[in-house]
Amino acid sequence: PFFDTSSQKNLYYLNYLWQWQDSEAIQGQISLGGYYRRYAFRSLPIINYSVLQADLKYASMIGLAGLGEYGEPGDWFTFELIHYLTARLAWDRSENVGGILEEYTSNRFNAAGSEMLDLFFLLDNFSGQIVRGFGNYTRFDSDTPFPEMGIQGIVTEPARAHMRHLQMCRRLLGQAETKVESDPVAAERIEKWGILLDYLRLELQAKTMTEAVSSISPYGQLLGRVNQLYRQMDELVNSNRGRGMFLLEDRRMNYNPE
Repeated sequence: PFFDTSSQKNLYYLNYLWQWQDSEAIQGQISLGGYYRRYAFRSLPIINYSVLQADLKYASMIGLAGLGEYGEPGDWFTFELIHYLTARLAWDRSENVGGILEEYTSNRFNAAGSEMLDLFFLLDNFSGQIVRGFGNYTRFDSDTPFPEMGIQGIVTEPARAHMRHLQMCRRLLGQAETKVESDPVAAERIEKWGILLDYLRLELQAKTMTEAVSSISPYGQLLGRVNQLYRQMDELVNSNRGRGMFLLEDRRMNYNPE
């Protein structure tokens, strides 16, 4: 959350903000540029509504006047919930997020609203920890796959926990599928979420594997496995073109290791 001043990165930006607010040279209003849907997420289903709620409340309290957000037609479905919550909370930060979520899941998934509400709760609490940095992530010029970022901070135990949570999401999705068997519109939306969970699983496996690659040498066998994962990701995103799930025009979405 933006207000967490134990974070050095937050303090870095807050200090600039405070200087702007105290400056007589700046007469206009200051708005917040949001990153709740990032290009660096590579259309991964990152749900972060708890941070979003806290940030917008704090931004309003300290006098920020507006909010900017990124939206793309390529992955509108993936980030639909985040776009919707951003708009609602930017308009009225006092709205109850739980109520908005219940309304959204009920309207979009009909009889499976309860299961999808639980699924989004799980994703809010772990999905953002899975996404990797995007620099050189399909090239290995040294034993450290991300030299500009250092070794990624994921070890076996967090990866196992994330995978367990993904399995819970899968069970919830299976229950949701059963409830909407006679509802083709809701069924298609839930089917899309199944694809997005597959994408998130491949991302977790690739992140775990690249951590292993960075810690041992030689790494030829592991590199082959990483490339296999990239090919699966490439096939998944390209086979779902035009469905509002993946932004394929972004160079960071090119998973083909060839």
